[in-house]
Amino acid sequence: MNINYMREHASLLPLVLANNKKHLVDVVGTNYYFSCQFHNEKTPSLRIKNVSNTGYCFGCGAKINPFTYLQEYENLKFRKVLQLLAQIYLFDVKYENPKLDSLVSKYQQVIMSEEYLFLLEEGLERFNKLSHSNQEIEQVNTVYEYQLSTIERIRNHMYDPGFVYE
Repeated sequence: MNINYMREHASLLPLVLANNKKHLVDVVGTNYYFSCQFHNEKTPSLRIKNVSNTGYCFGCGAKINPFTYLQEYENLKFRKVLQLLAQIYLFDVKYENPKLDSLVSKYQQVIMSEEYLFLLEEGLERFNKLSHSNQEIEQVNTVYEYQLSTIERIRNHMYDPGFVYE
């Protein structure tokens, strides 16, 4: 399994959004702020950086990516997380696991939701209002375009043509 490919292409934002009991608090550029799901808090402190695909909680210090998030939140071992991400993002049919179907459905529904699309567009719109280097603009646009193609690919149940085995 190509773990590096999965790390780069499995987006953290919809995973956190799927389990967010409270609504998103703010969008600052391509950063999204939520209440942390790993501790009780009154002030949202979990920042998801969409471009780097990472998260950090300023309250409890949790550092997350798609793998660590699912390991902690869903209480899964790393191998199950790989299978779950492969199913959610349709990386490869070889890793389907029927025991994970309800989780796959939950996360795919969020990826295909209008709310997720709105958040992506809101982040891009707010990013474009600020001054950035050409490299930053290219990086953000690449991530945004890939996320839109992922939504479409999952809606059409098409496996990821870029996924290859290591």
